[in-house]
Amino acid sequence: MLWTLGLLSTCLSAGIVQAARDDARVQAKEILEISGVDGGIVAHLGCGDGRLTAALHLNDRYTVHGLEADPANVAAARDYIAAQGIYGVVSVEPFTSASLPYAENLINLVVVQEMGKVPMEEIMRVLAPGGAACIRRDGKWEKMTKPWPDNIDQWTHFLHDASNNAVADDSAVGPPRSLQWMAPPLWLRSHETPSGIQAAVSANGRLFYFFDEGLIGVTDERLPDRWSLICRDAFNGKLLWRRPIESWGWRQWSPGRYQGKDWTTLSGTRTDVPAENQRRLVADGDRLYATLGYEAPMSILDAATGNVIATVEATRNTREILVSEGIAVASVRRGGAGNKAETSLVAVNGKTGAVSWEKGVGQIRPLSWAIDKGRVVCLSGKTLTALNLKDGEQLWSVPSVIPAPRTLLIAGDVAVMQDGKSVAACDAASGKPLWDKTVPPIAGGEGEDLFVIDGLVWRGMLTVDDDGEPVNKSPNALVIGWDLRTGEEKKRILVKNLRSPEHHHRCYRNKATTRYLISSYEGAEFLDFQGDNHCQNNWLRSACRLGMMPCNGMLYVPPDQCFCEPGAKLLGFAAVTAQSRTTVKMLSDDDRLEKGPAYGLMNPMGPVGDADWPTYRHDPARSGATDAGVASDVRIDWQSRLDGPLTTPVVAAGMVFIARPDAHTLYALSARTGEVQWKFTADGRIDSPPTIYHGLALFGSKDGYAYCLRASDGQLVWRFLAAPADRRIACFDQIESAWRSTAACL
Repeated sequence: MLWTLGLLSTCLSAGIVQAARDDARVQAKEILEISGVDGGIVAHLGCGDGRLTAALHLNDRYTVHGLEADPANVAAARDYIAAQGIYGVVSVEPFTSASLPYAENLINLVVVQEMGKVPMEEIMRVLAPGGAACIRRDGKWEKMTKPWPDNIDQWTHFLHDASNNAVADDSAVGPPRSLQWMAPPLWLRSHETPSGIQAAVSANGRLFYFFDEGLIGVTDERLPDRWSLICRDAFNGKLLWRRPIESWGWRQWSPGRYQGKDWTTLSGTRTDVPAENQRRLVADGDRLYATLGYEAPMSILDAATGNVIATVEATRNTREILVSEGIAVASVRRGGAGNKAETSLVAVNGKTGAVSWEKGVGQIRPLSWAIDKGRVVCLSGKTLTALNLKDGEQLWSVPSVIPAPRTLLIAGDVAVMQDGKSVAACDAASGKPLWDKTVPPIAGGEGEDLFVIDGLVWRGMLTVDDDGEPVNKSPNALVIGWDLRTGEEKKRILVKNLRSPEHHHRCYRNKATTRYLISSYEGAEFLDFQGDNHCQNNWLRSACRLGMMPCNGMLYVPPDQCFCEPGAKLLGFAAVTAQSRTTVKMLSDDDRLEKGPAYGLMNPMGPVGDADWPTYRHDPARSGATDAGVASDVRIDWQSRLDGPLTTPVVAAGMVFIARPDAHTLYALSARTGEVQWKFTADGRIDSPPTIYHGLALFGSKDGYAYCLRASDGQLVWRFLAAPADRRIACFDQIESAWRSTAACL
C-alpha cells in the first residue's frame, strides 16, 4: 500500500509539472499571436521559474533573455531551461535595475510579468521599430507596438530603390560610434573566389542576402561553393530563416570560361561577379523577390518565412529585378548568348504572381534601367525608352546622349546618367534632353557613382590637391553638386585629409544618405553635405561588389575576404550606429564590483603542481608546453559527456575545468573519476577555460564581466564589470556586452 501511494504521488507530481509546462506553452503561443512578432529576440521581464521563458522559444527563430529579481527564481529557471537542452538561446539572469541593459531598438518583443522599477519609456526605448510589448494586467495580456520612426529609411534594392538613386532618407545614419549587432561569418571564403555575400536588401525590419556557406579559405573546385538565401532581423541580426540556392555560383555565371580548363590557372579571374547579380534580390514589405538559381525564373517569397508564394515561369533567365508600386519587373534574357542576347521586360503583379505585360527591348546593359513615378526608363542599344509601368505601352523613345552609361537613375521627373566622362539629364516625362556636360575624372577606381540629393546631382568624390585641382593621389576629397534640371553648378565641398591615398578604392560602389556621402576608399569615409562632421573609418571593410548599406538608422557592413587592415579591421557581419558611448551611463569601480557569497571565505585547494595545466596553453606566456612526463601506454581512464561544443580544459589540484560557451556554463570535474563536482552559469558565453590561481578560478564572460569563483566548490567570490557600462547588443544570435571581448580575453 505504501508503494502504491508513493507511485500515485509520483504520478500526480509528474502530472502537475506537465500541466504547468503545457500551460506555459499555451501562454507563450497566445503572447506570440497577440504580439504579431514572428521571430527575433524576446526579453522576458519578471520571468519567475523560467517555464514561460522557455516556452517563448517556440522554435529556432527566437532567442529569449529572461530578467528576474529573485535569486531563487533565477536558479530554478536556469535549471529548468538547462533540463530542456536549450540554455544559451534561452537564458536568465538577475535583474533589479530601473534601466534595461539593452541597446536601443534591439528587442523584438518584451514580455512583462513584473514591471519592477522599469518605466514604460524604458521598454519602448529598447524595442525595435515594429516590435511589441505584451504586459500582464488583470489576468490579460495587453499589447503596445513601437511605431516606425520617420527619421529612418529602408533599402529595398541594390541601389536603394527602383529609381537607382542610392540615397537613403535616413537622418539617424551617421559616422559609426557604436556596435548594434554582429553575425557570422567573421570573414568570407577566400580572396581568390567571388565575394561570398551578394545582393543585400532590407524591408520591414528584415535583412536579406545571398551567402556562400562553403568552407572558409578554400579555392579548390573539388570543394564547391554552397549558396543560401539568408534572412536576419535587421535590428539585432537574429537568424530568421535560410533556404539553399541550387545552381548558383561562378561556374554558372561564367561557364564557358572554366569548362574543361585547369582551375588552378584561373583563380584570379574567378573573382569576377556579374554586376546584375546584385539586382536579383528585392524586398518590398511582406514580399521578397529573388531568383533561386542562376538560370531560374523570378520567385515571390513570403518575407517572414521564406516560403515560396509563386514562381513565375515566364521570367525564366531573369537577370535583374525592380519593384515599384507593387509591380515587379524582371529583365529576362531571351535567346542568344553574351552580347547577342535579347532582353524582355516582364511585369508581374506582386500579390498574385500573374504576368501583366511583356515587352522586348533589345539589349540592356546592367544597371541601365530604372523605375519611378509609373515610368520604366531603359537604355536599349543607343536608344533611351520610357514605358508605362501599368501596361508596358511606350511613352517616348529618343537617342541617348550617353550611349553606354555606367549608371542611370530617375529622380522625380528627371532621368540622369553618367559614363565616367560625362553626365547628362533628360525630362523623364517626355525624353527631352535637359543638359549634358563633361566632368572631371575620378581617380582610384570609383567611377560609377551618381546621386541626387535635395535637387542636386552629385557624381562622387574627386581626388584633389589642397587647391581643389584633380590629382592621382591625395587624402583630399572634392564633391560637386549640379542643379538637377539645368546642370548649373550649385555647390562645392572640399574636405582635406578625409581618405587614405596609399590604397585604391574598394571594389564596390559608394552609398549615400540625405546628409552623408559614404565613400569606401579604404574604409568608410563620411562626407557631410550639411556641416563639418566629416570622418574617416578605416576599420570598416565590406564585401567586394556589394559594399555597405545605410538604412534602419544603421550602417550595415558585411564581412570581406581580404587581408587589408588586419590589425584594426572589424570582423564579422556588423551593424553599427551613430549613437555615441557618452549616451551610455558609465559606472564607477565600486558600482562595477559585485561581491559573492564566498567573498572573504576562501576554501583552499591543494597547490598547483608541476604536472598541472592551470591556464589556457599551460602558462601566462601561452607556451603550450610542459615538463611533465607522459607514459608510453596512454589509455582512457574515464569519459564524461557534456553536450555541446566545449573549450579546451585546464587541470589543477585534482580537478578538470572546462566551459561550454553557448550554454554560459563552467564545469569542474574530478580528474580521477570524471564526475562533475560543480557547475557555474554566467550571464553570457564563456569562450575560454579559467585560470586556476591560489584556489581561485578566474575567467571572463561575454556578458562583460570578469568572474572569480572558489575553485573547490564553484561559489562566486566576486565579479567585476570589465566593460565601462552594462550595454548589451546581439552577437551570433545571443545577447552579449558591447564590450564582450574586454572580459572574455582576461
